[in-house]
Amino acid sequence: MEHRHPMHVRFPFTYDLVDVRMGWRNERAEIYVFAENLFDEDYELNNFNAGASVLTGEPANLVVPGPPRIVGIGATIKLH
Repeated sequence: MEHRHPMHVRFPFTYDLVDVRMGWRNERAEIYVFAENLFDEDYELNNFNAGASVLTGEPANLVVPGPPRIVGIGATIKLH
């Protein structure tokens, strides 16, 4: 089930995203691992009515998907 906003913005089902970050740090350095969208949830950042298609005249929706799972490592060092 979806809800339509008066400006024709479509709000699909709700979803949950899980981001995690774990690491170690002291006064001068930090090292960590992280994951964004840990369970690789498919979701939309934006989805709205873009008017009618120039080619077919049919309604056209603009859909911007959310990014997939991102996993990485990071480090920072204070030099002063």
